[in-house]
Amino acid sequence: MPALSPDLVPVRNERLSWRVLEGEALILFPEAGTLHRLNETGTCVWQHVDGERSVESIVALLIDEYDVTTDEASISVAAFVADLTDAGLLATRQ
Repeated sequence: MPALSPDLVPVRNERLSWRVLEGEALILFPEAGTLHRLNETGTCVWQHVDGERSVESIVALLIDEYDVTTDEASISVAAFVADLTDAGLLATRQ
């Protein structure tokens, strides 16, 4: 997977409906007919995606929240953003 620029800002698709239940985000994308369930770490990242924070700042928040290295957090956030972008749940901007 190509590296994700730390300056990119992930933005949620406005057509989604989502809730956090028992520590896990459930994301409904009616247009695609899909329901996505995120684990605890994915939910943490999802909740920090606000259209203002860059990938780099989300990585920093993940490092503060969990006992992970910068490399581990960077790889996880990049994969998360790429996967959710492919699924139509996120977009990115500079």
